[in-house]
Amino acid sequence: MDEIYKISSAERVQQLEKELAAQLAELKTEIEGNGVLQGSLDCSVRLPKDIDYFRRERELALKKCLQVAEAKPLVIQADVLQREAESCLKREHTPENLPLLLHQKQVAHIMQEYSDAVQRAQRLSSARENFLTGRENPTNLVTLEDLTIYTQWLICHLHSLKAVHNYLRRICLGILNYFRSIERTLTINTSGLALNAGHLISSAEDSCWVNAAKGGIGAFGGLESHSYVHYTPVDYKVHSVQFMEFAEVENHDDFYTVEDMYVHTQDQRGAFVIYDVALQDLKELEEQLLLVATQYIERERGKALKASSNSNKNSGWAHGSVDRSAVLLDLWTCETGFLENKQQLLDSYFEAYQHALVWEERFALAQAITDVMSRRPRIDFHLGYFVNLYKDECACLRLHTQLVRDILNQQIDTQRDYNHKIWRDGPKGRIQEFGFPPYIVPKQLIAVNNSLTALKNIYLLEFHPSLGLISLIPKALGHILQEFQQICRPKTAQEAIQLEKQVLHLALDTWLTLESPGSFYGTQTQKELFTEVLVEDPSLVREIAVLALKSVAKEEQNKGNKEKQTLILNIFSRLLELLVLRHRLIEAAMESAQMGRLYKEFAGEMGFDEFHLYLRPVYFEFATHKEKTDQPAPTFITSLERQDSSVDRYIPSTLMLSIQDIDNQIGKFSFRTRESILQILLNPYGMENLQIALACQTSHKNLLLVAIQQATFCPMVQPTRSKGIKANMSEIVF
Repeated sequence: MDEIYKISSAERVQQLEKELAAQLAELKTEIEGNGVLQGSLDCSVRLPKDIDYFRRERELALKKCLQVAEAKPLVIQADVLQREAESCLKREHTPENLPLLLHQKQVAHIMQEYSDAVQRAQRLSSARENFLTGRENPTNLVTLEDLTIYTQWLICHLHSLKAVHNYLRRICLGILNYFRSIERTLTINTSGLALNAGHLISSAEDSCWVNAAKGGIGAFGGLESHSYVHYTPVDYKVHSVQFMEFAEVENHDDFYTVEDMYVHTQDQRGAFVIYDVALQDLKELEEQLLLVATQYIERERGKALKASSNSNKNSGWAHGSVDRSAVLLDLWTCETGFLENKQQLLDSYFEAYQHALVWEERFALAQAITDVMSRRPRIDFHLGYFVNLYKDECACLRLHTQLVRDILNQQIDTQRDYNHKIWRDGPKGRIQEFGFPPYIVPKQLIAVNNSLTALKNIYLLEFHPSLGLISLIPKALGHILQEFQQICRPKTAQEAIQLEKQVLHLALDTWLTLESPGSFYGTQTQKELFTEVLVEDPSLVREIAVLALKSVAKEEQNKGNKEKQTLILNIFSRLLELLVLRHRLIEAAMESAQMGRLYKEFAGEMGFDEFHLYLRPVYFEFATHKEKTDQPAPTFITSLERQDSSVDRYIPSTLMLSIQDIDNQIGKFSFRTRESILQILLNPYGMENLQIALACQTSHKNLLLVAIQQATFCPMVQPTRSKGIKANMSEIVF
């Protein structure tokens, strides 16, 4: 549809645009005639933008709305691997996109360093205008402070990415009411809240990603969004958050306390509340439990009747042997324990939700919390009783909770140490501190959600936005469980629950025994690549950037201001690219190490020795003479490895980077000292060598992944399970 519709194609629209262009030109002439120069600091009235700028903004907004919703595309793994390999050789930061990237960053963080960010974002907004109109950015658009602030923010951001019965009914009601209160909070935060003609309607504008996740067309705001009519996106962003400055804005969140196992919910005024939907939930839960209890009672009654008829005894009162009250008591006891375990898991995700700042991460966490609230036990009526099923379901929830809590608590500890490291003696109020995460004042520990916090108690002004990434855990667990379900094919609810419990055990054991990122590699590689003392400290990296500029400035003394500004952009774009390449290379190396361990496990099952992972051709100078050279090359590696003269069957003591196994010169780089980083930064081929190293490591990782997937689905009659990770997997095979 967006290809058919042409913007401003109607004659009436074109006439209106001509009239508007004439009015803008007249207004611009009048302003300039009054002695106001474009860009003057003394002017409070801005010069109007060109008509082409507003046409282009309107065109982008309409094209998003004209996109037709369609089915999700089929994800082909080969295409994903190909795109990943191609991205290794592309640059994310260039002098051309840095102004636009910095402008987007300042808009996204408009509330942080408010006045300074607004000033910078307004100045950098011309990058978007130039992008839309096809003009080049002036060389003096970006200042050294802009680049420094963005560099410091990127370092901190990449670090955070490294390395979820009369008495029982009352408890259940409190938990159900708590769930509904959390759901209310998520609804207000996700969709907004406004009163229109006596009805509550959504007042928040979704991002494209959130709109698509809700089933929309993936357009930002839709046709009712008129952000493009503002002078710049900065003005629109500032306008949309000004409501926070008014004292009349009331808190919409509820408060929660726990007393004698009862969860009490209080509104913003302190009144204890029970939502009517919670009472309805309790009524529906009672009906479901009565149906389940009736099914088991009737089943026991049928067994008693059959036994009585076989023994020729009176069966009229056989069902009287079933203790109905005991069945109901057991059912309510199990249901209470199930809801309590659900609450503990939900609390972990909800506390992470309080820290998340990225809108997509908050929406994903809200979805994960909603999935936990809607989870119900899987009843298998083929079993004699339901107690063991409830126990297994509760065990799955506890394992999931332990995994999420351990990950979140470790991330909090890591970020606290990092915050203390980069702030050193505390904030001084200087501009060099912009781009740092907020300083943590170690005073007044609080619980974010309940009186009994699910995670570590945090300080009053302590925020960790990286906790929003915890939304990836349920997605990863769901993917792992799906893979094992395809392999094991559980036939009953009990087998499905047991499979999920074993998968959660495996995930938790893997997390608890997870080794440090560089432990698989040699000592030299750990020092040169994985060390974070220098390259992950924003202050020290800023000093390296200054040294690089001074080093180059000595050679470029006779050049003009335009050339010097271009030089600054080139240096910082290379520095930012260097930081991102190192981060991606470490991630690829970690994944390669994990894939290599699994590869050796499967190779062992197939009868191959450990050297199978490290097979490589013998170097020419060490090759032996062959009598018959006209023989065709072997098709399979299994036949090639038997020829000792053709392949090198070696087992290294530690892993090496893939590039180091191919080319020792390209693989020589170091992030350990200032001098070594400057050498990569200023060397014309330093960045290209890092890109090649990343491409090699990514290709190696993807090849291992494909080999493992093929080995996983190979039919084996009687697989020989080896010790280690596969020993745990063998327990889930039925």
